[in-house]
Formats: sequence, C-alpha cells, structure tokens
Amino acid sequence: MSHHGVPPPPPPGRNDQVADINLFMIVDGKDDLPLYSADLSSSAGRRDDSPHLDQFVMHSSLDVIDEAMWGTTDTFFPMVDRFNDFLISAFLGASNVRFLLLHRHTSIRSPQQLEQDTQNIRTFFQEVKRHTHQQARSTLAGSPTFRKSPNEPPVRVEMDGWPSSAV
Repeated sequence: MSHHGVPPPPPPGRNDQVADINLFMIVDGKDDLPLYSADLSSSAGRRDDSPHLDQFVMHSSLDVIDEAMWGTTDTFFPMVDRFNDFLISAFLGASNVRFLLLHRHTSIRSPQQLEQDTQNIRTFFQEVKRHTHQQARSTLAGSPTFRKSPNEPPVRVEMDGWPSSAV
C-alpha cells in the first residue's frame, strides 16, 4: 500500500472504459468497530474476488488514515491509501467516526479528471454526513422523552429521498 497523497495511475495499456462502478463504504466508530457498511457497486452481488476483500482492504487502511489525521486539521482525505486497483478515501466525523469509501482505479486519469473525482468524493461524504446528522436528530425528535404525552405518536421527518424512521 502507498502512503499519503494521490497514488500514481495504473500502468499504461489498461482499458480506459469503465464497465462497472466499484464502491464500498464503511462507517467506522470507536475502536475500529464498523457501524455501517454497504456495497454501492453497480455490480453488487456479482464478484470475481472474495466478498470480504473490500472490508479487509479498508480495515488495513485505518492506520494510514489515523496517521494522516494527526498532521492536519483537514477532515477529508482523498485517495489516502491504495491496494492494487483499489483506492481508499476517508472523511472524519465527530466522535472518532470515520467514513471510508473504497473505489477502483480502473482507467488512466488526467489531473483534471482526478480533481473532478476528488470533488465528487468530497460531495458524497458531505451528503452522507448531512444525512447522518439529520437521521440522528430525527431519532432524538421521535424519542418518547421529547413527546408531550406518552400516547403522542412519534415524529416522522422526511429527508430528501432518504427513508424516514420513527422510534
């Protein structure tokens, strides 16, 4: 695995066409325990490799992410680690929560394309963080503690296309 910074592109001669989008996300909490994981790939469920490879690759990058976070006040670490064609980007949330995104580097990218990829990943993490905060607030608002009477129904909050939940 490489250390910090943008990894070099894969060797020349690779296919520039991307057939599948390979994405896997983990939200890691205290003591490196996963709070949430999801395969967001366009080919989810159809794999040529081990279904646990993504988790192993991402878990192994936690030390690199921990090392990188102490040297800066940034909360976004684009392409902070690499394993073969896999790149790992990270976003640090409150209370030692880390959002990790594994994506495949399947084509040679120009500096402009890499910058656009970085911006897209940053936007993705910002949206995940926003929805996570909204969901946390929605859960608290639906708690019986915040109801005027025990028989009052829970509050339901819709969040821009994300499913709502009531306690």
